[in-house]
Amino acid sequence: MNKNYSSLARKYINGEDILEYDIEELENDKDFMIEVINCTNDHKLYKLCSDELKNDYSFVKFLIFKFRHNPMFIITVAEYYLNNNHDDINNLELNIIMAKLLPRDMSLKYKACNQAAYVGFKYDVNHFKSKDKDIDKSLGEGFFLIFDMYNESTIILEYYASRMLDDIFEENNINLEKLLHNEFKSPEKINEVGKMNYIINFIENYDPMLSSYICIHPHLVKELRNKIKDIQKNWDNYSKLDEQERYNNMIDMAYNYMQASGTNMCQLDLLYYVADELGVLDKVEKYNNMPTEFESLNVYFDTNIDEDDIKYSIEHSLYEKLVYLNVRKIMKNQLFSNEPSDLDELIDNKIIKSDSKNTEKSDCKILVFDKKRKKKNY
Repeated sequence: MNKNYSSLARKYINGEDILEYDIEELENDKDFMIEVINCTNDHKLYKLCSDELKNDYSFVKFLIFKFRHNPMFIITVAEYYLNNNHDDINNLELNIIMAKLLPRDMSLKYKACNQAAYVGFKYDVNHFKSKDKDIDKSLGEGFFLIFDMYNESTIILEYYASRMLDDIFEENNINLEKLLHNEFKSPEKINEVGKMNYIINFIENYDPMLSSYICIHPHLVKELRNKIKDIQKNWDNYSKLDEQERYNNMIDMAYNYMQASGTNMCQLDLLYYVADELGVLDKVEKYNNMPTEFESLNVYFDTNIDEDDIKYSIEHSLYEKLVYLNVRKIMKNQLFSNEPSDLDELIDNKIIKSDSKNTEKSDCKILVFDKKRKKKNY
């Protein structure tokens, strides 16, 4: 018999007799109780529902979304279901829902359950990839496995897609701002490619199935698109800061290496000599500032950089030539490489002169305030 839920719900709410139906039957009827709860907006009616209904997952989801602003109530509903059911897919989905809806301090348990499930999955994926190189290439982040297991749950698929997208950046130590500056000459070039197209192609390099899924669920990368917009707005400022950081790091690294090497060449002379060769002398002079603690001394030293002396040292000493080549290597790497290396990575064996009793030399960067140099053709 078809039930007129609207009419029955009004009678039930008003306490009228419902002779044609058994009350217990109605309180076990999902559609009827949804109608009653929608009419009253009263979560207390949950207590009147049968145990069978409290374990109906679609009814549980209805209650949790409807009363999502009542944390204590939805926790009661979710815990009852989780403690009495062992459907892995439903339980996983419910944990994801609860972690999203609850305030941070009340969602920790559900987030921990989600994290445990995700870590377990990632362990299996990495185990498979370590055993077979062919699997390593095709498996990617493993999204096609997730799609195969949970294709009926959009909530689970979107959760795993978002987690895998985060992992791509974290596990590969990707700085999005630096990446975009390395790949594009201007923010306008990004617009020519298209932000969404760029994101899809980028993800495809790591997981083709994940890339395909995001194509039809673009809202998953809304935050990423917004980050790219912010990077475009900050484009010029980043370039200035990046230049300053590169030159400061390069100068510090070059001086540290030269001090450790015990070279007989003046460190400032050699730094400027190589900078002139690389065409960046003006910028090296700009960023090679005197340390603040020496400014109050008001002592000035005039230094004429003799390029002939530098050339002579390089041409007549294998040791000094090696120092020169290493300084050049440091400067090129720090200024022009997309991913500059640390000194230990760049110079495998930092050379120290065996006949030098004291490798500490006068640091010309500190002493020279007024720099005069002779321009040579070489």
